[in-house]
Amino acid sequence: MRARSLGWTVLALVATGCAAATAPPVTSGDAAVTDLGATDDTAVLDAPDDLGAIDAAAPTDAVAVLDAPTVDAPADVALDGSVDGSVDAARDVVLPTADVAPDVPPDVPADVVAPCGPAGLPCAITTATTTNDLLVQDVCVTAAGVLLPDDPIDACPAGSQRRDLRVGDALPYHRHDQPGTGVPAGYQRHDSFPRPGAGARVVHTFDFAPFGQFDASGDGYDVAEVDGEMASIIGTRDPGGLAQTFFGNGCALDDAWLLLPTTQPSTAGSRIAALRGVGWERAGTPFPGTCPTGLDAAYTQWSHAAVTYGGINGSRAKTLDSVVTDHYGGNSIATADHIERFYFTTVYGLTRWERWQRSDTVTPRSEGCNGAVLEGPFRRVDCRDWTNIQPDARPYPTEAWPTPYADGNILGDGDFGANPGNTWGRLGMSVEGSLTNFSVVDDGAGGTEAATNCGGTCSPGQCIYQDLPRNGLNGTYRFGGAFHAEGGSGAIELVVFQRDAAAAIVSRDAMSVTIDTATRRVLSPPFTLDARTTQLRFTIYLNTPRTVHADDLWVARTGP
Repeated sequence: MRARSLGWTVLALVATGCAAATAPPVTSGDAAVTDLGATDDTAVLDAPDDLGAIDAAAPTDAVAVLDAPTVDAPADVALDGSVDGSVDAARDVVLPTADVAPDVPPDVPADVVAPCGPAGLPCAITTATTTNDLLVQDVCVTAAGVLLPDDPIDACPAGSQRRDLRVGDALPYHRHDQPGTGVPAGYQRHDSFPRPGAGARVVHTFDFAPFGQFDASGDGYDVAEVDGEMASIIGTRDPGGLAQTFFGNGCALDDAWLLLPTTQPSTAGSRIAALRGVGWERAGTPFPGTCPTGLDAAYTQWSHAAVTYGGINGSRAKTLDSVVTDHYGGNSIATADHIERFYFTTVYGLTRWERWQRSDTVTPRSEGCNGAVLEGPFRRVDCRDWTNIQPDARPYPTEAWPTPYADGNILGDGDFGANPGNTWGRLGMSVEGSLTNFSVVDDGAGGTEAATNCGGTCSPGQCIYQDLPRNGLNGTYRFGGAFHAEGGSGAIELVVFQRDAAAAIVSRDAMSVTIDTATRRVLSPPFTLDARTTQLRFTIYLNTPRTVHADDLWVARTGP
């Protein structure tokens, strides 16, 4: 989704296999801001059936078109999602409650940790603390596996225990930066969660309002690997440089932008990192970018300290045991032109970030964080403190955040805010002869969502869809999204087709869903990619005359 006014511009939506017709626009309780329901499509629908009327001529490599400010970022700087330290106005979004079944894999070993508790320094870091504990945020979980929205810094409610988030856990609460005047939820949302990736991967999101809606022009992430001797950032995305890879020695996605040792991270130490950032997305080259011809030196040190967080504009102050990592822009403190400082805690993962500049003229910035803004020749010019806890009544699926470094969402424009005409298609005609309608409407929370209907009495096979090239993907996948219907209940079916090089259907993984006026998140059972598959098609079949609203759609890897 993107918080922008799309006006009433008509976009061309791919409609492979649809006869020409003029359809009335989607009638919606929300004002349509982009009507895609009245295009001039002339292809003939050969077989509108429950297999999706798959046509070999359908687009095979549709991807979202990204647009972002043409602002260059230093190649070796992992930004927090802002270009120049400025912040955007935000709103406190209240989401409706949905009945979401918990997804706790039964085969994951128990990783329950002791409560933070009031005795001693909360959430203490010891020699037994693992790097994963310091990268991934915690959650309170009941004996039945229900994830609770409570702040895990406090003793978890009776009958629940605190543990790290696991792969596939939805987020029942979020960590926002500090409140502004009249902005209790702050300006940026930041969560730290594990993903399967090529190895151990942890995603740290940078999400500006509207929260929970990936905006390609403003949102981003850091992705850390925990595979080698050191945990390190291997990929980042910001609105200036877009997606950038940090390569280490031997062009490896390993031990690049150093964060912490993977053994005994509480023990202080230092090391000179060798890395270089390659901005492949803005350059239009394939992921992960071209191997650089040289590397840059970055002196890195980490230490163990008690740090007080929060306390800004009425937010709660929290003193936590922390590991603090300094990444210097040079091979020594004496020659570095800047510092990026990362704070890690066992309860919140990556908890705070700061940027310091060597300068005697730049104005230091005190907004957003407590603490000093002068440190020798360095001045603090930006800071994010993500300890402002906001519960989520509709827990956000971690799979929906797109990042290729951690096998995130492979759907393009699953929030319908970029350019749906480039990524989504529609199939079928109603009994009355109208094309399947598809529009982009305001979602009521500052962003956008899709609204679609049959344009009359539904015929078999009416749907919206997106084709996805396999591109070497392997493993186990799931799909999901958030849905509601206008005016009552209705039925939809979500299907992922796997097709071979001849466009023949290899497999069909489906989930039938009954929706009503309350937004509901749904999650499919897992499915495995077939060796013969060259393309996937994600499809939403409309089996109801009601207008269906869809948002936060995703297809993502969940395991090997």
